[in-house]
Amino acid sequence: MKLQPQIAALYEKLDGELYNFNRGERFLSLNQIMKKYHVHLRVVNGALDRLEKNGLITRERYVGIFSNVCRNKKIPTLLLVVPDYPSPELSGFISIIQTVFEKKPIAKLNLWRYQENERNRIPLNRSDVVLFFGDGFPFSPTELKKLSESGKPIIFTSNEMASSQFSFINFNSISGAMIACDHLLKQGCSRLLTIRTEPLCQGIQERLTAFQTYAKLHNVSCEQLECSTHFFESASYNAKEMLINYLAENNFDFDGVFIDSYTSAESIIDVLDRIVPEKAAKIKYITFQGYGKPSEKLLSRVIMTGCSIADFEKIFLQALVQLYRKEISKFSIHLPMRIQNS
Repeated sequence: MKLQPQIAALYEKLDGELYNFNRGERFLSLNQIMKKYHVHLRVVNGALDRLEKNGLITRERYVGIFSNVCRNKKIPTLLLVVPDYPSPELSGFISIIQTVFEKKPIAKLNLWRYQENERNRIPLNRSDVVLFFGDGFPFSPTELKKLSESGKPIIFTSNEMASSQFSFINFNSISGAMIACDHLLKQGCSRLLTIRTEPLCQGIQERLTAFQTYAKLHNVSCEQLECSTHFFESASYNAKEMLINYLAENNFDFDGVFIDSYTSAESIIDVLDRIVPEKAAKIKYITFQGYGKPSEKLLSRVIMTGCSIADFEKIFLQALVQLYRKEISKFSIHLPMRIQNS
């Protein structure tokens, strides 16, 4: 009973906080509430119990607290659905999205991470628009039907869904690969190697084919080294093992290397520096950037071909607003590619 006045006071404050959250958006955590309002855990739980009893929030064990109300109806919610595994590209994409919406808050961002066996738990009802990150992670016909029946505008970062009713935003893979190959040729490279460690999908296949075709048209030799990696496996680990085995069986005499997935660029360069240090120091590296960039220590050695944040912001936000306002039923965007030094 002694805690009831504190619980009632905190309830009113948290009820007011809900004006800052859209329906389905992740609410303040227990620790955030305790730190912000300087109250004990029992007081926080008491106030949250009341909010939940009144239908204002939903608490999911091990997941979080979510708003059930939409008091600011002018701002839609974008649910960003990402696989829960470590990846510089994934981190880079999340960072880009967060930066874009902080700069131009045309939508509230709700981030949802999932494990491999959790895609059927994606909270589609907690959003106005859903954006799925990831190439090559196939959706079953049943999953696609469920997404379609949700009535939500669905966006993929993969053009493998280009023929469906869903929107997509992706890179111009063919253009990016040709730009990358042309850059290496202008650097005087005459023996090229492409390295892939990501799961093979349409975009990756387009890039590799375009790179090799461009090299062939210029009478430059180009070999391919690839390792099949499961979507949730470590591309970095597989890259090391793959390259060590390759070097044990072949003479490494390449002067230009195209790394399709920069998530493993650091591992690849580390192996070459250790096993063939003199040759590695002379190699020209270029990586297909995607979203994000390599680690800081590689920036002086690796050139990237990728899309710019400015292009992403301008093109994507315009299409997103049109989609949400139902001015268009879907969009298909191939972001322009550029050579980037950092």
